[in-house]
Amino acid sequence: MGTRNDRTASRHRSRASSQRNSALRQMFESLMVLAVAVVVFRGFIAEGYLISTGSMAPCLLGYHRRVDCPSCGYQFARGVSKESSGRVGYATSGESEQELGGSDTGPVSAAICPNCGLNRIETAGLPTTEGDQLLVHKNAFQFREPRRWEVAVFRNPGDPRQAYVKRIVGLPGETIELIDGDVYADGMLQRKPLATQLGMRILVDDHKHRPADDDPDWQPRWLVPDSGEWTEHRDHFEFRPSESSSTASDDDTDWVQYRHWLRSGGTHRTSVRLAGWPADASSPDAIFTPLSYRDGRLNYVGAMPAHERDRWLSRSADPAFHRAIHELYERSHTTWVPDVYGYNHPLEIPQFFPLRDLMFEASLECHEGTGEFRVEMTDGRHEFTTVVDFVRREVRLYVAGVEGPIRSGTWPPREAPGPMLLQMSTMDRQVLVAIDGATVFDPVAYADGETPADLPRYPVRFSARGPRLTVRDVQLFRDVYYTPRNRMNGETAFELHEDEFFVLGDNSPVSIDSRSWDDPAVHRSMLIGKPFLVHLPSRPGRLWWGGQDRYFRVPDLARIRYIR
Repeated sequence: MGTRNDRTASRHRSRASSQRNSALRQMFESLMVLAVAVVVFRGFIAEGYLISTGSMAPCLLGYHRRVDCPSCGYQFARGVSKESSGRVGYATSGESEQELGGSDTGPVSAAICPNCGLNRIETAGLPTTEGDQLLVHKNAFQFREPRRWEVAVFRNPGDPRQAYVKRIVGLPGETIELIDGDVYADGMLQRKPLATQLGMRILVDDHKHRPADDDPDWQPRWLVPDSGEWTEHRDHFEFRPSESSSTASDDDTDWVQYRHWLRSGGTHRTSVRLAGWPADASSPDAIFTPLSYRDGRLNYVGAMPAHERDRWLSRSADPAFHRAIHELYERSHTTWVPDVYGYNHPLEIPQFFPLRDLMFEASLECHEGTGEFRVEMTDGRHEFTTVVDFVRREVRLYVAGVEGPIRSGTWPPREAPGPMLLQMSTMDRQVLVAIDGATVFDPVAYADGETPADLPRYPVRFSARGPRLTVRDVQLFRDVYYTPRNRMNGETAFELHEDEFFVLGDNSPVSIDSRSWDDPAVHRSMLIGKPFLVHLPSRPGRLWWGGQDRYFRVPDLARIRYIR
């Protein structure tokens, strides 16, 4: 019996050993197959690239620090160099190498909030976050032609060992010009579709994130009328109609109006009338100040700080002088929308350019009753009004001076009741209107006009008629303004030959791209592929250990996204 039991146990041990060997062999074979698949995938289909610099910010981020604005609470990315990721550092605009694996140097300690404009935000003590990691489809351009406005990875024309990421704006055979921040091909303005606008847009104002009311240099950007129909809350606006609102004329409509309140800085000049300089105040010529008085006009350069306003008010008791100073203070802060990048150093960019190309976005929820919601936008030359009709379930577009709507369309089908997302854009001299991310009708393109117009300081306003309405998530965005820096080595136009492309970075003030290379064109043979996904993102995790903060990488799933 013992011998039989021994033989049985031996067979079980042998079978178990064979199963273990089989399992190990299967695991080894699976790992080998996976390794081969990864090699094949990376070699022939897709490959990962890490962005180190900020030429495509904020669409794609290089090494950066996440900054929470101490005034409005808005979080944004502030760029740092790869080499200085453990210290404070950033490039000057003339030194930066804005490629995927480049370098930049120079001191940095401050940031400016792109939402509320607070400057001198200290970033030196913040941990560094790695740049976006791109998954690049290496064969995308083998099956189709590269398209305008899509992001591409390519070899640096000056050093093929380096990989760059930019946006294609010029196609083979075209003559490319940059005029007033826009791209022209063969003399025609190139307009972006909605998906591209959403991928490139840059925040100007988020109503949810705004400074406290007692901040001396801040005043609300959204001005609410005193009628009582509109009520402003911390994160939304609420409309409760009066008995007369449904029959009110357009002239009597209560509008919530946006003014771009510039918190500080700027190089713009503001002027107000003042009949005479007060006798009890010293002349501004006697001291160093941005204030001046010439020919019956009181002038100021930039946005007047509250302490500067109060200093001048204390120097005279003249009522006319006080009125002029208060008016000058208000008007100096209300200006056009500039091309500010929170990613860049506030002192790195010597000049800000004015923007006309904007996008309004809000979430609308109609609670009861019937009526409509209106958004009016202007670029300083034309006024466009979008009407959302809750009765007919349609959207109509009007332009000032033209009888009747120039476009109309019904809402796209909605899967469930609830708030709708409204987007209206005037980018690239084109009006787009979308509901829940889908355009309602064909875009309306328009010309600049022959006569120049002032830049809009009150570019957007909205109103309602009839229903009880809640307006949430009110945001204003701007388009990328392609700056004339280097202007393609003095050239105003560049002719592309066969198989050549013109590329630009979204972070135009600091991007080194076709505008500044000796040979602006990127040949087709230099294209690597199309990035389609930001993957494997991380953020710094913090742990208190040994009496100090220690940082380590943790996954950041919120940054995983498809690239538009």
